[in-house]
Amino acid sequence: MRTFIACHVKRTAEIDGLLSELESIRGVTPVRTPELHLTLYFNGDTSNETAERVSEVLKHFDYRKFSISLTGIGFFPTAASPRIAYIRVSGFPHDLHAKLTKSLGSYVDGKAFTPHITFARFHARTDSSALIAKYGKFYFGNADINELCYYKSELRPSGPVYTVISSVQLI
Repeated sequence: MRTFIACHVKRTAEIDGLLSELESIRGVTPVRTPELHLTLYFNGDTSNETAERVSEVLKHFDYRKFSISLTGIGFFPTAASPRIAYIRVSGFPHDLHAKLTKSLGSYVDGKAFTPHITFARFHARTDSSALIAKYGKFYFGNADINELCYYKSELRPSGPVYTVISSVQLI
């Protein structure tokens, strides 16, 4: 099974407006889940034993609540050749990612962690310049983060289905 650790992010009216606008762009699939998420740690293909170990670590993970600001959009790998569109996150406590990685006993490869919230996937070559002009620095709101969730992700033709395996409340 594919798994990851993330924070829930409630959709704002501004995010809903962006997602509605994407419905008319050919080759773009907006995220259709009721809540969005900020991925903190992607486990990838995970055995049942590893999933149990991660759940146990998460159950005892200790971290404080925090707030983030959602301002502007970006693209992976680039705006000229987008595959993933995301909302930029500011105010993210970067020590959280390092502490989580260390708690899981994982190697940190030195790449900078880029907190982001995926809102769409691109399946065809698409000109993103109009989206950048309108939403490049657009303010989507704030989000209060008070829980970390360990998810199972099932990829289906209609889109991914996320199921919470375990979670921990932040203090």
